[in-house]
This record gives sequence, structure tokens and C-alpha cells, in this order.
Amino acid sequence: MAFDTKWKLDLDATTITLMADWSRDRWVGGPGQASTMLPGRGSSIDGNVYYAGLYNVNFDGDSLLSLKNYGASLHVEHDFGSAKLLSISAYRVTNGFLRGDSDATPIRFLNYYVAVNDKAITQEFQLSSSSDSKLKWILGTFFLKTHQPVLQNQVFVNLATNTEVRPFSKDLSRTTSIAAFAEATYAIDPRTKLTAGIRYTIDQKKHEFAANGGAKFVAPKETYKSPTWRLAINHDLSEDVMVYASYNRGFKSGVYSTGNTNPAVEPSKVDAYEVGMKSEFLDRRITFNLAGFYTKYRDIQIGTTIITPTGGSFRLFNAAGARFKGLEAELIVRPVNDLRLSASLSVLDGKYTSFTNAPGFAFAPDNRGAFRVPIDATGTKTINSPPFSAVVSARYIVHSSIGPIQFSANSSYISRYFTSVDKLIPQKSYNISAASIDWTSPDDRWNLRFWSNNIFNKRYFSLVLPRASGFVANPGEPRTYGLAATVKF
Repeated sequence: MAFDTKWKLDLDATTITLMADWSRDRWVGGPGQASTMLPGRGSSIDGNVYYAGLYNVNFDGDSLLSLKNYGASLHVEHDFGSAKLLSISAYRVTNGFLRGDSDATPIRFLNYYVAVNDKAITQEFQLSSSSDSKLKWILGTFFLKTHQPVLQNQVFVNLATNTEVRPFSKDLSRTTSIAAFAEATYAIDPRTKLTAGIRYTIDQKKHEFAANGGAKFVAPKETYKSPTWRLAINHDLSEDVMVYASYNRGFKSGVYSTGNTNPAVEPSKVDAYEVGMKSEFLDRRITFNLAGFYTKYRDIQIGTTIITPTGGSFRLFNAAGARFKGLEAELIVRPVNDLRLSASLSVLDGKYTSFTNAPGFAFAPDNRGAFRVPIDATGTKTINSPPFSAVVSARYIVHSSIGPIQFSANSSYISRYFTSVDKLIPQKSYNISAASIDWTSPDDRWNLRFWSNNIFNKRYFSLVLPRASGFVANPGEPRTYGLAATVKF
């Protein structure tokens, strides 16, 4: 269930826009929480194999995800003539809980409950040049403050003694971030533009943790400061073809893992280089874009599950270095009015340039679960990085007396990749297709949409995780279809 609204008020040179939204989602068993034991990838903790099929589960308890999101934002823009001032204020809350059976077996071994109540407030100011200025520029400041408590409960049963343990923990993470930024684009000549931008960010992280009613652990306050920047140049070879090159420095501050007292991981930095071409031909009926990129990470942050005798916990690691390089291409064809055909492809090569203490996993003796084995992953492929992916789509609009009707279809292909650095669990290549029919009333107030995803019912995994009970996976959604209705007030 969802609701959103928007109010806009124009007062001469000032525009005030207020937006608000509210949504509530409740999934029994999902989404992505219906885990199944992988066949041939380790038995459960009691030595028996409990694989019940891709879309079947062997739970001894229920699985439920309930989330509520709401927030509001206020945009106030004033046009001074020679410049514009924009203020963006926002507030957002996300609260809910998730409970389920973590071991994916019918035996009572490990159940969990996680509750969150995140709150965030942001404020941004932007001062920008007028649209007809030869030198386009923007100056601004940004402020963020978050409050993120997490409650985690587990029910663990020692099978040897048939005794029950109920560990629980409380986390509180708080972030305060301030930043100032500036960017300018100058037309060197009628065909060439140069862009330069810089941002300076200061992030402050605080973390508190308490387990099983014990003393509260207060982590040292961490402060991260870093400049980031952007340099770009683009040149119009003709009215239809533009080439460009860019270099960007990015920064992600350190962060604490929840559920433990580990120190925060180191901040990561990225240098991204890209060259490309954007073009349009035949009166914009054909669009062709091509880009090549090279990205280098330092201290890239990676999350994984740490196996413990009572199940496991999520923890962040730093890989000393990683690099990505690849190509992306996009083709859009509009042979006739209201018909749009498109195709895109991506070729990716990702590799860890340095990762000497990577979190690998191995099967426990007699296939009774799994445990962590540190490995040297230097030179291995990065996780969750398919070497090849492609998408094709088509859209056609029929104009009628009762309103426009849009027919859409798309199909995507993902090549084989690995979900962990030890390469124990590969995700095989798969192809997913979807289609929809949309009707909109002539006054744009009503909309009906019939849709179907994974039309050919392809089987794949959306997530694979090692746990104390063995290797479990969340299957991707099978063929689904539905009808959605929207009304605007």
C-alpha cells in the first residue's frame, strides 16, 4: 500500500513545492527470505540433507517482513534573474521488522528477529547561474543527520544438549555529514565545453552496542574528511555526434558493522575514468551511445557472513584494492512514431588487485555446515560482477478515444559470476523476460497496468549465503503476474 502527494505554489519569482509519501509493505515469506538449502553444497548442521526443491522450504518457523516508510520534502526556489537559489529540506523514516528461520531446515536450530527504526534529516542549498550564462556554475552545501537503532534477537538450540539459548543485541549508529561543493562548465568555443567540480565532505560516525543485557560498548567517534572532484571535457564533432572524457574521484567514509564491537572499516576511495560518444542520427530516430571505463578502488568495502557456533553475523571487510574495466553500448531506434526499440550491452572485467585476508568458506567435517577460511583473493574476479550482460526492449503506444494504451516488453541476460571470493557457489547465467500493458485515461487521472515478470519461468538465485547450517540460497522470483490500478487526486 502506498500514497504520495505533491503541492506546488508559484509566487512571482518564487516556487514552493511540498511533497509527501507513505507506504507500507508486508511480505509473508519474503521477499528474498524464503531460503532453501543448496543441494550438494553441504548438509545441515545435523548431517541430513534437507533440500526440498528450488521453490520449497523446510522451515520450522514463519518468515515475515513488515516495513513502513514515510517522509516529506520541501523545495523552495527563487529566481534572482542572474542566479537561482534552491533550498531542499527532507525528512524520512523507515521502521519495521524481519523474522525468519535462518538455518533453512525443519529442525529447530536458529531463528532470528531484526527490527529497525531509521530516521534521517537532510538540508541542501544550491546557488546556480542563469540558464543563458556562458559560464554555467553551481555552489552548494549539504547536511545529513541519521539515527539508526537495530534490535537483533536469535533463538539458538544446541542439538547435542537440546538446550535453548536466546542471544540478543542492540545497536545504535549515528551519522552526521556536512559538505560544500562547487562546479562550473565553461564553453571554450561553440563546440567544446570544460567542466570542473570539487566537493569537500566531513562525516562523523558514532556506534553503540550491547549484547544480552550486558554493559554498553561505546565505540570511539570516527571522523572522516576527504575532498572529491570531477574533471570532464566534451566536444561536438557535429550537430549529431559528441565525444567526451571524464575523471572522477569518489569517497565513501568508514562504517561500523552491526551486531559486534569490531572497529569501523577504513574509508574507500575510487578513481573513475571514462571516454565515450553520444550520437543521434536521422532526425533523432536513431540514438547510439558508446563508453569505455576504468575504475580503481582503494580499501573497497565488502560485506560477508561470519560463521559462529550459533549461526552467523554480518561483517564488513576492506579489500586493499580492486579495479574494474569495461565497455557499455546502447542503441535506440524509433522507426515510426510511438514505437521505440532499444538494446544495451555491458562487458565487465573486475579483479581484486590486493585482498590477502579475504573471507573464504569451506564445508565442515561430514558436510555439517560451513566455516570461514581466510584466503588470499589477490588476482581473483570480483564478486557479483557478471562479465557480460545485455537488455533488449520494445515499447509501442496506441492512441485511442479512451486514452493511450502502451505495450512494453523487455528481456535481460546475465552471464555466469561468483557470489563469494572462494568461488564455491557460482551463479549460472540466466535470461529474464517481462511484459506489460498500460492504459491511461484521457485526463491522465486513472491508470491500469497488467504485468508479468519472468515470463518463461527461468530459475536462478538472487542471493547465496554460507551459514552454520550449510550453504543456503534465496531463489529468484518465478513467473509472476498482476494487475495494478493508480488514481491521481
